[in-house]
Amino acid sequence: MSDRARAVIARQSPGRARLHIDNRRGDERFFKEAAAVLIEHPNVQEVRASSRAASLLILYSGDLGSVMTHAQGRELFELDTHPLTPIARVKDSIDLLDDKIAKHSDDSLNLGKVLFVGLVGATLWQIRKGYVLPAGLTVFNYALKAMEWGHEREASISSKRH
Repeated sequence: MSDRARAVIARQSPGRARLHIDNRRGDERFFKEAAAVLIEHPNVQEVRASSRAASLLILYSGDLGSVMTHAQGRELFELDTHPLTPIARVKDSIDLLDDKIAKHSDDSLNLGKVLFVGLVGATLWQIRKGYVLPAGLTVFNYALKAMEWGHEREASISSKRH
């Protein structure tokens, strides 16, 4: 996986474009440097950078394409022309969280197992409150599906490693 910044044009209107660079969120130095590189372009009037929002707002004249070419020529970021759909971003986030849980637990835990335990706890809480049907059984069904999903994901990952 590349550590290079990946930019997505989140919104664009004449003279104004907002880029999101999620894999640099919180990297204040990167966003300051990005603003400095972008403002060098003769068509750029102003750049507002936010590391917290992982965002660059570019106010420009002329063609945004030349500004993006300038940024890419300076190896500031890769422009993602096919941004992920919201559901694909959710899936990627789940995969990332699953990988982090596995890494920090020396592969003894995964998201499916954590989710299963949490949902079993929610099931017991519903039952304790007297809501066996339908709430308790519904949540328990979700717990079983989470365990199945975790097992399938674990099998898929281990088959890719071998």
